[in-house]
Amino acid sequence: MMDIYEKKCVVIGGGRVAERRVRALLACHGKVHVISPDITGEFENWVQSGRLTWEARRYMPGDCHGAFLVLACTDDRKTNGLVAKEAGETGALVNVADSPDESNFIFPSTVRRGGLTFAISTEGKNPALCRRIRERLEDILDTQYEAIWEILRDAEDEREKSSNYRHKR
Repeated sequence: MMDIYEKKCVVIGGGRVAERRVRALLACHGKVHVISPDITGEFENWVQSGRLTWEARRYMPGDCHGAFLVLACTDDRKTNGLVAKEAGETGALVNVADSPDESNFIFPSTVRRGGLTFAISTEGKNPALCRRIRERLEDILDTQYEAIWEILRDAEDEREKSSNYRHKR
């Protein structure tokens, strides 16, 4: 839960793990650049629609330069470690898919209902438990919560308009 709007996000890796994390970055309007010899079909769709950019190659030193946030999502432990080291040296936030200890932020499991976001984390120690809790919350928090959030948002907007009008008089 951080503001990455229009911030450079570099992703090393183009597999399923990277895909799940990039989906979250795109939802927050990050400027995503993927570096990977191969990418999934979903990545190809994102590239074709202009939602992200892609370089079809392996990681090289310097790839993290200027990034606000870096994801190391390859299936090669050594490469992920090199990415984490470089990202740390450049001051970027870094998440290493297979090593929470090398990361300085995590991707919690989330449930979204309108403007409500519920985050679940086991600090990377038990993803299966996170998934079970997320699935349970999805069942409990049905779409009525989205409608309730919209009603409350609209009421707050009206209250703010009214308050601004009174202060201008």
